[in-house]
Amino acid sequence: MRTSRSRDIAHAIVCGAALCCLATVSGCGTTRQNSATEQLLLSDAVDRSVARIDFAPLTGKKVYLDTQYVQPVKQGGFV
Repeated sequence: MRTSRSRDIAHAIVCGAALCCLATVSGCGTTRQNSATEQLLLSDAVDRSVARIDFAPLTGKKVYLDTQYVQPVKQGGFV
């Protein structure tokens, strides 16, 4: 039968180990969101790139856009 003191020590060790595991799992990285200027520059770059594409050969034809390789960039709403 354990004494109250040994039970308290065991409880403290378990809690300490759990906190260490939690701190390790949570990581220490930071995420930086794009500033408004960066988002504006990205949006402008996408607009200019699409504007330079000649869509004339596709006039009157059915077109399928495969978005398999289109991925969002940092969840900023840009592709």
